[in-house]
Amino acid sequence: MFSGPNVDAIREEFQLNDENYFTSGSCTELYCKGETVLRLSSDCSSHCLIVIGNEKGWAVPKLITDFGALKEADESPEWDHYWLGEFEKMSELSTNPELEKTFTNWLTETLKQTGLDEVVISGEDFPVLRKALKHRVEEGRFVGLANTLIAMTKVCDGEMDLDVSNFMLRASTGEVVVVDPAHGMEPHPEFWESRGVIAESRVVVSGL
Repeated sequence: MFSGPNVDAIREEFQLNDENYFTSGSCTELYCKGETVLRLSSDCSSHCLIVIGNEKGWAVPKLITDFGALKEADESPEWDHYWLGEFEKMSELSTNPELEKTFTNWLTETLKQTGLDEVVISGEDFPVLRKALKHRVEEGRFVGLANTLIAMTKVCDGEMDLDVSNFMLRASTGEVVVVDPAHGMEPHPEFWESRGVIAESRVVVSGL
């Protein structure tokens, strides 16, 4: 969990509290808001890729409202910011055990084809990752997701994280989407604003 005066001010403004707290990761906190979630992150990477992905039709959660970079991160104010977005609420893969098994095997085989030993993949290894993903596209399974990951490697200037925990299920369609795909990308809001990711609040869609 984040701590400090800046994140406390954000939690107070957006009513992010123990009552609607959902879960957290190394650089992310999620809060429930009915059929959507508020995602607070100190790493711009996944936030910005998902925003871009909504514009490009990638296999990512639907973006409802992009609040952008709100304040400097308390632990590293000279580098990072707190980013906030309201997104479609996804389901755990475990809610569909058969699909979870099929996808886990697909992901494991994809990573095996890269010849790499890690699920976190740096930019220098993106070409072999793209080659493996293109092979999977030709096989015809999880095509939209594979094409999404290929496209992300062409935008990402950090690392791609293909741990299975970073994928979830859109229950209404049975589609697997990537929810936390990257780390360590260019952190400054001005860089992302020039690429269409804003540094102030905007409503993207009116609902699901």
